[in-house]
Amino acid sequence: MKPFIIFIFCATVVVAQTQEYVLGEAVTCIPHEYLSLPEGKTKAAIDEITMTQSLIEVFQKYGVTEIEKVFHNFQRKDTLVYNDDGRLVKIPDLSRDYKLIFSCERSVDSLIEELNQLDEVVYAQPNHIYQLEAIPDDLYFWRQWGLNQAEDHDINAPEAWDFQTGNTGVKIGIFDSGIEYLHTDLANVQGGKNYFNFR
Repeated sequence: MKPFIIFIFCATVVVAQTQEYVLGEAVTCIPHEYLSLPEGKTKAAIDEITMTQSLIEVFQKYGVTEIEKVFHNFQRKDTLVYNDDGRLVKIPDLSRDYKLIFSCERSVDSLIEELNQLDEVVYAQPNHIYQLEAIPDDLYFWRQWGLNQAEDHDINAPEAWDFQTGNTGVKIGIFDSGIEYLHTDLANVQGGKNYFNFR
């Protein structure tokens, strides 16, 4: 019994490593004049959705059962935003991006190919699986003991870097009573700008 269980486990691991996208799902961008979900919904069954005849035909052929907005809260008005400099900039309309859910027996590649041939489709692609790995290429990373240790007595930096690697818009304040602000390493630091001396 044990060899049989081990064989199944190994086969499962191999399948998980070779699969590059989610079976039975595709991501597409279709303007609102060609496809629209019912008012106030972010996900709907195929028979609730208003769309062109050519889209209906392709979706029926591949057994598409549901369509869901990829960015649930994104509205058309969200395409104009202020950047860090205070300038108004236009970003892509992400409210047109949808996830198609269909039978796993159907070919993702064939569906994508047919959708990309339609005039009303901006793009169609598989729902790719990505792995986040943000360990730096610093040669001395292993010497910084507080970032990552085998014993796990650390700040879990690699795990945090998988979510965020930095943002210039974030300001950090450090309160430390042990700074020797007259030290030569801090000679170019300006008092009142880079630090405050609270005595």
